[in-house]
Amino acid sequence: MEYSRSIPIGQLGVGLRYENVRSDYFSNDVKMEEQSRRYDQWFPNFSFSTKLKEVNMQASYTAKTKRPSYRQLSSNVFYGNRFLLQTGNPYLKPSVIHDVTLVSTWKFVQFMASYKNEKDAVIYWTEQMEENPAISVLAYRNLEKLPNFTAFLTLSPTFGVWSPQLSGGFIKQWVTITSSDKPVKLNKPLPIASLNNSFRFPNEFILTLDANYQGKGDVQNVYLTEHRLRVNLGVTKSFYDNRLRVELKGHDLFRGQKDGNLLYNDRMELYQVNRYDSREIELTVRYNFNSARSKYKGTGAGNTEINRL
Repeated sequence: MEYSRSIPIGQLGVGLRYENVRSDYFSNDVKMEEQSRRYDQWFPNFSFSTKLKEVNMQASYTAKTKRPSYRQLSSNVFYGNRFLLQTGNPYLKPSVIHDVTLVSTWKFVQFMASYKNEKDAVIYWTEQMEENPAISVLAYRNLEKLPNFTAFLTLSPTFGVWSPQLSGGFIKQWVTITSSDKPVKLNKPLPIASLNNSFRFPNEFILTLDANYQGKGDVQNVYLTEHRLRVNLGVTKSFYDNRLRVELKGHDLFRGQKDGNLLYNDRMELYQVNRYDSREIELTVRYNFNSARSKYKGTGAGNTEINRL
């Protein structure tokens, strides 16, 4: 149920959603009680938008849920090596996210700030087997709360054929966990920036140059130890009134796609470094034969459950 009305200083919207979800999980026609779930919850939302001279502003509050996937709920045990096993956690609770967001726009400038508090957030967690502490079991657990603050500033001007979009900001969380019987604070902000450039020339010729950067920082119980910079270059040309479209793209030209994860757990620290063979060339040729747009605007009610598989 949702309600909205116009008031002299802006637009007010109030909504309330009720969810009653039953999901039965079967394996080879046998119902798995551990993975089957029943959810019964209310989710309110609130929004207010107004305009101060040339500045548009919108404030909103939303409550929503994020349910664990069936894989995360599974009790099956996978063998990694003689020192590492991986499994799920049938006792995981769904996460409930409270989100307060402010968005402000002025001409080609947009500012967004958001505070989220995720209750019962699902995180990776490793513990040692009681009968053999040399063996680690990688699973999942619920974190009591995961508050974080996000702020981004985006500039989208246009200079003739050039349309750049510059965005920069950070995500900062406030999390303290216990590792090796000591409190570990994971509060370092994670910087994120991007610069997307589009050059539109005559005769349906488009050149794009995009760069995306992510710095070091904390995410849940993980410290990201590597800087990541990905640069992509693309050329697009259309023919025959846009019926034929040819795209040539180069991805990660400088091989800056990499990960470094320092995972804090109960009695161990797990450090993993990933290097990707992500530099590639992509050629796409697309031709539309008497294409017609679909009039269907909805989405399937079961998509959320399908995505949990």
